[in-house]
Amino acid sequence: MPPRTPKSERQKANKEKETVASDGARAADPPLPGSPWAQAPAGDDYPKVPDPVDKKRMVSTKQANRPFLAYTEYRAKREQEHQAWLERKKEREEKMARGEEVGPEEEDPTAEVEIGCLGLFKFIVYCFLGVVLAGKFFTGSYLWEQDLPNLSKYFPPANQRLFSEQVLATYDGTVESRPIYLAGLEHWKKFYAESKKYNKVGRVSHPPIDPASPIPVHCDAKKAQASIESERSGPMPTDTTSSREEL
Repeated sequence: MPPRTPKSERQKANKEKETVASDGARAADPPLPGSPWAQAPAGDDYPKVPDPVDKKRMVSTKQANRPFLAYTEYRAKREQEHQAWLERKKEREEKMARGEEVGPEEEDPTAEVEIGCLGLFKFIVYCFLGVVLAGKFFTGSYLWEQDLPNLSKYFPPANQRLFSEQVLATYDGTVESRPIYLAGLEHWKKFYAESKKYNKVGRVSHPPIDPASPIPVHCDAKKAQASIESERSGPMPTDTTSSREEL
C-alpha cells in the first residue's frame, strides 16, 4: 500500500493544475483588435487632378474634395451641351436664310425653368380642384358641407333705390314679375342683415306728417290704450320733417 501524501502537498498540487489550466485557456483566446488608425496611410496617396480654378495646380481626389470636383464636372458638361445647342441654332438660322426647310426650333437644354405667373396660376388651380374633388370624395359635397358666404354684405350695394309709399305698395306680390319688398321691420333688422337669402334694395321716403291729422290708432290693443292714456296726460311732440326708412 503506497504511503499517503500530506494534505498540504495535495492542495499545492491542485493549485498548480488550476494555474496550468487557466494559462492554457488564456492562450486559446483570440487577440484583441488593434487600432484602425494603425493601417491609415501616413500621407495623401489619392490620385491628383488639375484644379478647376487654377489649372497649374493639382488637387487631391480625397473624399473632402469630391463634391466640388463633381459639381465642376457637371457644370463643364452643361456648358458643352449649351455650346452644342448654339451650334445647332446657328446652322438652323443659316438654313432659314438660304430658304431651306427646317424643323421646329429646339429649346436650350440647359435653360433654367422658371415658374412665372402662368405656372403659379396653374398650381393654384390644381390645388383648388384637388380640394374640391377631395371634399366630394370624403363628404359628398364639393364645398365640404359648407354654405357659400354672403359676399353682398361686404360690398356697398350699387343698385339701391328710393321708394315712395305708393311705389312700394306695388311690390306686395300681386304682380308676378315683381319681387316682394318688406319695410318697417326695425326689430328684424339684425336678422335680415345677417341673412343669406334677403338683400337690402333701397329706402322708403315717407311724406311729411300733417300736424293737424289725428294720430292713427295702434293695431295692438294694449299699445293703443297706452297711447290714449298718454294723450290724456299731455300732447305728444310731432315731427313734421320727412323720414326715410330702410327696406
